[in-house]
Amino acid sequence: MTQQRTGDARTMDSFGVRQDGTFYTHQGFRDILSAHCVIRYLPEAVYVCIEDGSGRLLSIAAVNDVLCRELGYEPLELLGQSGLCIVHPDGHHIVSEICKQGEVSLPVEMPYVHRDGSAVSFEVAANPFTVGDKRFWMFTCRPYGERMGAWRKLMDRSYFDSGTGFPNEHWLHAKLMSLQSQKGAQVAVVAVGLNKFIGLRDSYGDEVMNEAFTNLLMRVQRALPKSYVARVAADEFVVALRTGTIDATVLNFLTFLVEQPIRVREFNFRLQARFGVAVPDESEDGTKVAFVELLHQSLLALHSAGEASLNSTWYTPSLKRGMEEKHALYFRLMEALDKGQIGVAYQPKVDATGRIVGAEALARWHEPRFPCSPGTFIPIAEELGLIHKLGLRVLGVVCRDLVHNDVLAMANIPISVNCSVRQLDHPDFLRNVQAVLGNYGIPPRRIVFEVTESVFADSGRRLSVLQSLQDSGHLLAIDDFGTGYSSFRYFRDLAPDILKIDQSFVRGIGLDPKCEIIVSSIIDLAHHLGAIVVAEGVETDLHYTWLRERGCDVFQGYRFSRPLSLHDILKWLPVGSTPSKS
Repeated sequence: MTQQRTGDARTMDSFGVRQDGTFYTHQGFRDILSAHCVIRYLPEAVYVCIEDGSGRLLSIAAVNDVLCRELGYEPLELLGQSGLCIVHPDGHHIVSEICKQGEVSLPVEMPYVHRDGSAVSFEVAANPFTVGDKRFWMFTCRPYGERMGAWRKLMDRSYFDSGTGFPNEHWLHAKLMSLQSQKGAQVAVVAVGLNKFIGLRDSYGDEVMNEAFTNLLMRVQRALPKSYVARVAADEFVVALRTGTIDATVLNFLTFLVEQPIRVREFNFRLQARFGVAVPDESEDGTKVAFVELLHQSLLALHSAGEASLNSTWYTPSLKRGMEEKHALYFRLMEALDKGQIGVAYQPKVDATGRIVGAEALARWHEPRFPCSPGTFIPIAEELGLIHKLGLRVLGVVCRDLVHNDVLAMANIPISVNCSVRQLDHPDFLRNVQAVLGNYGIPPRRIVFEVTESVFADSGRRLSVLQSLQDSGHLLAIDDFGTGYSSFRYFRDLAPDILKIDQSFVRGIGLDPKCEIIVSSIIDLAHHLGAIVVAEGVETDLHYTWLRERGCDVFQGYRFSRPLSLHDILKWLPVGSTPSKS
């Protein structure tokens, strides 16, 4: 077989090819074998590629007879060809990663292309070496025997979404890398997020909603047959279009496709979507943006659209910078929590006589070098998953102050702490709260939990958590009342102890008759339900007088005091003041 493939020596020489045993090299690279004679005797399939110096493979410089036999090629058909010509397109990204990392000592599974067009799976070890001023890569391939065998099974698991059978992000990543190598190829990417899909999945189950998702993806693929469609998350998919531009017409068409009814079994669904768009452009350093980077940019734009409650967002470099700044702040906040740099300020609450009857604990970040306001770091904590830890830190500081300060302890006023939806959704919320209170021995009625109306948008588990807090003896306050999920249903399911009138209504007192009507109605409603009324944002004598005349119970705002340090709020606390409910 070797003689048949080698042919006449003069023919080999005429093509600049030299044979040495079972190895074939270009004459210009014959020093490869003299420098690395051991590769002549390797029993595996071996080929050597020259690199261009920047991690990109150029031509095949040497092959051995085993590789030619496994792939069905003559040496002359391979030598001098691109190093990717024998690699299956789904494996191009693997080669790219190998060259980027610099060395792969452990074998990786990689698909190749036989001369007849079929796929062959190899276990490949790759190692770089230099000869003179040239850098080479030697690929040692151990055949698996069955073409596509184990590799195909692995591809099916790692490159396709199990719920829909459609390609996933890994597959699309590989496809975009393959397209990048094609001359003149153009790609623009749209990431699509399905609004409220997770809630539907929780209600109808994975099986039904995966079927609905499959129907939608099939509809998109049929409508855009030259595009690549992949599911990248439970409620997100990506469409890679073979074009350099995307305009409103494309998004309108995708919106139409998404919003058409989908029938699954006995259910009818009408979905809605938001979009993140990335189109090819030069990067900030003037180089062309890689197709894979467009995928990442579209997802970043999609998530930005979700945060801003927009239907669509186009990627811009400022989005990336904003994300980098956000994550930098996240790591700083995480460090601050670990070092105990998050403290508390207390804003007093007073009754109609001006006597302090409670206080609200507000998180403060004590970092003189890099001051950061609560309006900046609390939303970051909410978005990036630190709010539960932040909330426990605030609760712990309050409990510590109640125990270690005799004046605050003897004042016997309740302290309010804010509690977000994501804190309530944390599976360990109740257990962690009970642990903190138990460690300090704090009576439950000393801690008021303030929640916004948004917690009632889901009347299931959250209501159960709030009911458990009340059953334990804690008071429950509805913060910013009238601005969120206003529904009288939760007064039936869970009776709050305190209603806090949002400051936007308080500011309208004396300016907007409608605001005054709303405030009066809230006061009457709360009293009929047996709840205490607290007015937030009381800043002027007019606010205070008007609210007091209409029966408001408790007042909080700059008219009385800004948030204070523990040292300063102690000046408000006469020792032995009577207990108060608010």
